Amino acid sequence: MGLHVNMNLVAVIANHNCNLNAIALKKALLPLVDTIIIDSGSTIDDSIAGYFDIQLDNVFYSGILNRAHDEMKSRRCSHLLLINSDVLIADPGRLIDRIQTVMKITGAQLYSPSVDDKSHNHNHMVRKSGGDWHNV
Repeated sequence: MGLHVNMNLVAVIANHNCNLNAIALKKALLPLVDTIIIDSGSTIDDSIAGYFDIQLDNVFYSGILNRAHDEMKSRRCSHLLLINSDVLIADPGRLIDRIQTVMKITGAQLYSPSVDDKSHNHNHMVRKSGGDWHNV
């Protein structure tokens, strides 16, 4: 478990055949937050199999999300950070700080960094109950 035991958050890395990056993400996040890899039907060499917490048949993203939700509930967490294994995180500490900020917002249900069709970053947004979006 990560250093932020009281964070009430589990990070789940959703993987399908992006194994080395999934492991790199786990190593970067684990000191900050409880982190697991859920794999969906990848070919995983025995030498790295120990990094993969849950190995499923190819259940696609919906199957990974269902299992991630189950893991969140079994760990008694209120929040789930789902990260695809094909992304890079330049500053994991900053990401977790941002997530902690969002977790303090009463009624926050969904947090998403926003990118438009030209790959321009916009303000990070949080959806609160009732459907309203607010800048964070």
